[in-house]
Amino acid sequence: MPKKGSRSGVREINDEGKKERIVLLQSEVAQLERKAVMEEERAKHNVQKFKELEKESRGMVGNYLFHKEEDLNLEELLEYYQELKRVQKEIIDQLASTSMGPSMPPPHPSSSVQHQVKEEKR
Repeated sequence: MPKKGSRSGVREINDEGKKERIVLLQSEVAQLERKAVMEEERAKHNVQKFKELEKESRGMVGNYLFHKEEDLNLEELLEYYQELKRVQKEIIDQLASTSMGPSMPPPHPSSSVQHQVKEEKR
């Protein structure tokens, strides 16, 4: 028959192992909770920034970026389209002046846009 003392030693070892595991799991939970709080704060910051951008862009063409195309009327769509064409031309002009140099003429901006509009109508 085993001695009582030897059993209590095994229990103590098991109890110590369990205690260590509990401490490890508790620290892991604390770390995950801190991470969740940080992500929540980041999400709140992003929502706040989005709302600020939306307020700043009211009355401007940039406001259309915060709407679905289906929600815009014809006048707004045309204004949006004209603004996109202007931006596209500006980009093409910038690319032409920086990468191709003055010797090559920039591509015509409306050709690809017109093709895209025709494709969308189909």
